Amino acid sequence: MNSPNACLTSPLDSQGIAETTAHLHTFKIGRKQLFGQRGVTDTGVKALAEGCSQLHTVALCETLVTEAGVRELAERCSQLRHIDLTRTYMTDTGARALASHCSQLRSIVLYGYEVTAAGVQALAESCLHLCDVSLFNTRVSDEGICALAERCPQLQELDLRYTFVTNRGVRVVAERCTQLHTLFLIGTGVTDAIMLTLAEYCPNLRRMRLSDNMMFKLPDGLQITEDAQVLLQFFREAHNTRSCPVLEVKVPILGLGQFGKSHLARRLAPRDSTERQSPYLRDAKSTHAFEQRTATTTFIRKGVKHDCLLRLFDFGGQPEMHGTHRFFLADRRNVYVVLISKRLSRAVNRLDYWLRMVKHHGGGAPTVVVVSHNDFEPAATERVLNPPAIDKALGVLNAYDISQEHGMPVWVVQGYSNVTGEGLDRVWDAIHAAVVSLDAVFNDSFPQNFFNVHAWATGHPENGLKDRPPFERYLTVRDFKSVCAAAGQTDEGQQLLWLTLLRDLGLLHYVGDRPEVNRDPANELKQFIFHPEWLKQPVYNVVRHQDAYECAGIMSYASICRAFGAGVPDEADQRRIVALMEAYELIFRVSGGKPEEADYLIVDCVTNRPEGMVRANWPSSPQKRLRWEFQFLPDYLLSQLLGRWFSQVPSGTSYFRDDVVFADRVVKSCRIRLRACIHEHAIIIEFDGEAKIWERMLTRLEAEVESILDPERLRRLDDGRLWKTVDSENAPVVELESAEEQTLTALAEAICKIHGLDSDLKAGDLFRLALEAKFKDSLNMTPAPKLAYRACWVFLFSCCVSENMPFDQAAPIGAEIAQMEKVVSWLTRHHEIKTIILAGQKWKTLNKAETLRGNYRNALRKQLRGSPIQEVGDLRRHTVRPEYRRNDDC
Repeated sequence: MNSPNACLTSPLDSQGIAETTAHLHTFKIGRKQLFGQRGVTDTGVKALAEGCSQLHTVALCETLVTEAGVRELAERCSQLRHIDLTRTYMTDTGARALASHCSQLRSIVLYGYEVTAAGVQALAESCLHLCDVSLFNTRVSDEGICALAERCPQLQELDLRYTFVTNRGVRVVAERCTQLHTLFLIGTGVTDAIMLTLAEYCPNLRRMRLSDNMMFKLPDGLQITEDAQVLLQFFREAHNTRSCPVLEVKVPILGLGQFGKSHLARRLAPRDSTERQSPYLRDAKSTHAFEQRTATTTFIRKGVKHDCLLRLFDFGGQPEMHGTHRFFLADRRNVYVVLISKRLSRAVNRLDYWLRMVKHHGGGAPTVVVVSHNDFEPAATERVLNPPAIDKALGVLNAYDISQEHGMPVWVVQGYSNVTGEGLDRVWDAIHAAVVSLDAVFNDSFPQNFFNVHAWATGHPENGLKDRPPFERYLTVRDFKSVCAAAGQTDEGQQLLWLTLLRDLGLLHYVGDRPEVNRDPANELKQFIFHPEWLKQPVYNVVRHQDAYECAGIMSYASICRAFGAGVPDEADQRRIVALMEAYELIFRVSGGKPEEADYLIVDCVTNRPEGMVRANWPSSPQKRLRWEFQFLPDYLLSQLLGRWFSQVPSGTSYFRDDVVFADRVVKSCRIRLRACIHEHAIIIEFDGEAKIWERMLTRLEAEVESILDPERLRRLDDGRLWKTVDSENAPVVELESAEEQTLTALAEAICKIHGLDSDLKAGDLFRLALEAKFKDSLNMTPAPKLAYRACWVFLFSCCVSENMPFDQAAPIGAEIAQMEKVVSWLTRHHEIKTIILAGQKWKTLNKAETLRGNYRNALRKQLRGSPIQEVGDLRRHTVRPEYRRNDDC
């Protein structure tokens, strides 16, 4: 190795390197390559130092070197200027050795709990040229930092993450080290009071990290930024005596159609005396987009009363509009309300679907589940009330269990009546608790000029903004910034933060920070801000247009523009709305060159595959079959994939929202079929064609699905993947014993008898096939959890027969006591089923709801144990929203 610089990427013998060249200046051990095989020790470092005395840059990251090796290095390499000791065993002894012999040090990285203020003081006294110091995860306190700042005023980069430094030490750094441009304070004891000192004394500060601080918590939006000037401006305004919090929350109301969401909205926020006196309308029209209302109410937080404005968004519940709802959902300053019916089961209410949507697109915001239809009046879809059987009714929901299951705060309100309004006070109590849990609403204050811009955005301009054009349709980002400047805010970073806050409150619509928009320099959408009220009607008109349903989701550009309606007559406006819907992938261009000459696929108008339909042009025994199992499978995944790969749909082949076929781009005869099992969180993939070709298609498919799901920040498996691939051909053969086969047959016959079906017909075979998979899933369980698991699935599949619902759409039953009581009650009424499941065993698992619940929970844990997962981010549709934090005493 004749080069004067060397970078070792494997734990080679340092003595051999020293013998190779005596003129080595740089020696680095790559930390990634050494993970798990840290072979460099003190002996090797000693040999290196003896042979390479001219070293000036050394990195010994994640090695077995101790202070003894560092002392040998310091004594023999006095010209050292840069040393990195990340994840090595360092103490104050090693720091003193460096200070005694290496006075020319410019940068140093120390890592380890054994380094204290004494070691840093020794470095400060001798190494007067230090300009880059990292003390990550050490026990350094204010004494050491004060000494460092006093003796090394030319410091430019300082990393104090997870140290014992407080305001006192940082104040000395700010006053002495005016050239500082990078400062990391994550996990320290500083408060926001020190930020004004930094702003005053460190004009060159450019990078700063403050998240996970011990003394204050930044909102998520500011935790991801390292722009020091944005952060410092934030704290400057925080101490403005005229600043105050934005006491405003957006409340989207979700649920299936004709369940009473509009009635609830009228009760919560009546617009006039008529609605206040008569909020219930028997023949009220359904909401076909969303309707906005406002209500001001008093909240008590920490003993202080606050008048807070609630912006209620009543979303239509028709299935074709669910995909479009995400167009208007947000994950900051939101409390969601999900309305369900007591007369329907949890699966039919699609409760878990709505909660997943909130977790997915709303970032797990606080959610209030309101159970309606507790009265004896028929629902909007009923002429005469026919109470459901006990196994079809909802039962009692446990808020704690639902919160644990979905990983988000959930409140459940039982006993609400759409007709009489009974239980409305409990709805208000739950909303109150959810709103009070939002720290940002009450802690984050804004200067008065923000409220001027806020008033202008709501159509009520004040002070110097009365002469500004009203915000009715859309405007450019430049125009928005000019409005902010006219209100007195000229800082561009703050202007963009205001923009995102107004978006989260539902006052404007902006997609310029979406990665797919921001990365494209030619995409003009990053320059425009839209008004939601102006935008909603044309967007929902398109996704509900009859022409799209009749043409398998295909509409021409001219048809889309006509569907927008009279409210969008201008061609430029039409073009921008089409581009916006394309950016959100609500529509896809599937033919033609220029936008105005193209045909578009309206993905929400693509229907599910009809029940019982068989693809006549697909082989019953494909060449290969795989199964992708997800932790969460968005119901729009295949429709998004269909839009992106529409050109690969074979000519004459039908496509559906949950069942699509694609052909290879070159070899058309090689095809791939994907079928979504949404409630099982799985996709079944079948291949028909030559192995080399479909393997190439599979690689492209994996990359495409990753690109669709990656912005969602879904949970990943332990290997970093978003799904687990199950290959039935290579999987261990799992066979049921003959006794269990007989049990399956007996159960199928008994279920058919209960429901008045002929066991020889297809229904019996389908039930047996569905239950066989669950029996195999439980083979590795102990007896009691196995019985609980199987009993719950038998009950659930019986409910599917009652509700005429496909077995593959059955969501796993919740482990709540109310659900277990329904299972036990059902088994008691159908004793022959219970006898078959027990198969002669005398276990008491199925006798009591509490016992069944405990064993069923153990079964679920056993089932999931084979594929541990780790959190890599929350489930948010968009990137994290920047937002301010303010002091409680503002």
